[in-house]
Amino acid sequence: MATHFQLGNTRVQVEFKDIQNVHLSVHPPVGRVSISAPQRMKLETVCLFAISKLDWIRRQQKEIQAQEREPEREYVDRESHFVWGRRCLLVVTEREAAPCVVLKHNRLHCGLRPGTPAEKRHAQGLASVGEPSLMAGIRAVMGDDCPPSIQQIPRSGTPLGVQRLVGGG
Repeated sequence: MATHFQLGNTRVQVEFKDIQNVHLSVHPPVGRVSISAPQRMKLETVCLFAISKLDWIRRQQKEIQAQEREPEREYVDRESHFVWGRRCLLVVTEREAAPCVVLKHNRLHCGLRPGTPAEKRHAQGLASVGEPSLMAGIRAVMGDDCPPSIQQIPRSGTPLGVQRLVGGG
């Protein structure tokens, strides 16, 4: 059961769990605050705990805001992308063929039609080649190692979300 309360201009999410101690977290990239508390604890007690830690919360939020963020991707040659935790260099080739994405060793080959606008590459990321094509590329690269959750996705007609993880090191 998750509830929320306002602490000044900060919204705090509280989740009551079967645990022994209170856990306070400030999450990047915007400094979202969450508290995991034992089920036996009252919401008023959790609020008092959060108020007592307000200075620490503010410091953590400032540190998170001050962190350098990864620049927006331009989807051009020799740009680094992470695929399944491995850094790969993007190789963009323009050709008169169906768009495709192929992972070879540490290179992510992205075939696009000539004249694909940069805005489309930027706005949709690698999904600009089309989500069914991207999914087919993932299946081709992973083969038998493809997890069941991906194998069960139909080849077309299902919207997929491709996300880029931000932060970390």
